Amino acid sequence: MKFGINKISTFFYEMGTEFQKIYIAFLKEVRLFVKEDFYFQNTPNLRIQTPSVNAFKFYPLYHSDIFFGHPPCELNIWIPLNEPSKEGYGFAIAPLENSINEFKRHDYNIDKIKNDKSLNKRFNNISSIQNFDFGNYILFDCRKIHSTIPLIDHSRVSLDIRVVPCSILNKMTTEYVSMGRRKVKYIPSEGYNSKSIDNI
Repeated sequence: MKFGINKISTFFYEMGTEFQKIYIAFLKEVRLFVKEDFYFQNTPNLRIQTPSVNAFKFYPLYHSDIFFGHPPCELNIWIPLNEPSKEGYGFAIAPLENSINEFKRHDYNIDKIKNDKSLNKRFNNISSIQNFDFGNYILFDCRKIHSTIPLIDHSRVSLDIRVVPCSILNKMTTEYVSMGRRKVKYIPSEGYNSKSIDNI
């Protein structure tokens, strides 16, 4: 494990054509809830989390995807692919109001928020571990601060997907770029598919 990404997850950075068909069909279903056309990331992120003492080195790591260069207008879709434990899925999300107040408290300076040593403790106390019926998924505002929580006695496989309404992305003047090694721009044909969901 390196910074919470294990070797198995890297094998799924590229998905096959059959998966892509299922993925698009799923996004067409999501479109009914979003209620407007959106761009979407080409490939969902597959997360595989197992009980491990190493996990406690990395988690909880409360964050918003904004910390890593994502635009603040994205929506996150989080899909667990197996049953939860009694305690839930090991994924915690803070209320939007608390998350926005955290941005305000640090004058929207992302580096200050990331370097706040008390962030994990404070958000661990106010965040809810997700625990819902298997077969469902959640859609949430990417400004919400969230974290994986180390698992004790079960493993979890999940997908996370990011989408952004066309009406907002097309008006944006700020350029958002991934903090990762590839420095992907969050624009169509790079961070997002070249076509919006209504045009596929």
